Amino acid sequence: MWWGAVLASGCFGMLGVALGAAARHTVGAIIGAIIWVQVIEVAVLQPSVPSLAKWLPAGAGVALTSSGKETASLLSPGAAALVLIAWAVVLTSISADVSLSREVA
Repeated sequence: MWWGAVLASGCFGMLGVALGAAARHTVGAIIGAIIWVQVIEVAVLQPSVPSLAKWLPAGAGVALTSSGKETASLLSPGAAALVLIAWAVVLTSISADVSLSREVA
């Protein structure tokens, strides 16, 4: 579980940097990230569509850092690691393209 926490922290750090690089406003990026995780993933998708929610970043992060009986509905740690790494790589690539093609003000 310790390695899962380290991997999840690193991937969420990459996701935060990617979101900050792609957004024009820092406050908007932070508020958007909080709304995405707390409202869309946790409040809406986890109760209504748990089969989809486990493939999103928060669901994969929970699967990497959880143990016990509640892990039956989550991804396996290996699959969760791959999913979280894929999210980080894809969003980092997208934000690199966006920020490199943006004009410098």
